[in-house]
Amino acid sequence: MKTIKDLHIGELIKKRLKEHKRSQSWLAHEIDYDDSHLRKMLKNKYIHNEILFKISLVLKEDFFAHYSEKLKIGKNIPDNQAKVSRKSGESFPTT
Repeated sequence: MKTIKDLHIGELIKKRLKEHKRSQSWLAHEIDYDDSHLRKMLKNKYIHNEILFKISLVLKEDFFAHYSEKLKIGKNIPDNQAKVSRKSGESFPTT
């Protein structure tokens, strides 16, 4: 199974732009963002939430869902993958 480390959101966005026959310059204009900054950002695996939200709206695709797919909320989680609280280090109860 793929992990979040395998997800390159910038590449995924570029792929969607190509499918929609839209340029990165077009996207930069649509989200009111500097073209050169957007091009650099799309080379990264991760994108700031606010920008990703705007991109999701413009391209009419929930790019956050690609991250959510990696979560196992509400599913059986093996004991060796128990969730750990960052504050206390204690495991959360699993259902």
